[in-house]
Amino acid sequence: MALSNPKAILIFGACFPHFVVLESYWQSYAMLAAAFLLMEAVAIFAYALAGRFASRFASEKLPAMQQIPGVTMCIFGILLLISPQPSRTWLTFGQQRCNGASLAKPRITKPQVKAASFMSKR
Repeated sequence: MALSNPKAILIFGACFPHFVVLESYWQSYAMLAAAFLLMEAVAIFAYALAGRFASRFASEKLPAMQQIPGVTMCIFGILLLISPQPSRTWLTFGQQRCNGASLAKPRITKPQVKAASFMSKR
């Protein structure tokens, strides 16, 4: 399985050569490969144990694992239903409000006009 994994290919091709002794090239590479395969077997075994534990836990606690999120979603739905809606009329397209003052038409000063006319000539 590790031979088709791009990360394993990267480890073998990029990282392992730094730890290989050139005088005993094949022996060093074989020991590193064996260590890699051992660590991968341990990781797969750990995943299998975690999956077995999770499946047993889920089979015993499945009704509670389905009911608790359902009740939570119902509570949030009721809270949204009874909460006051924000007013949508105070801000229309193209307007901004700051402390009650409308800023719909920003003031353009003379330097801005000069810069805008200079940029439009290009």
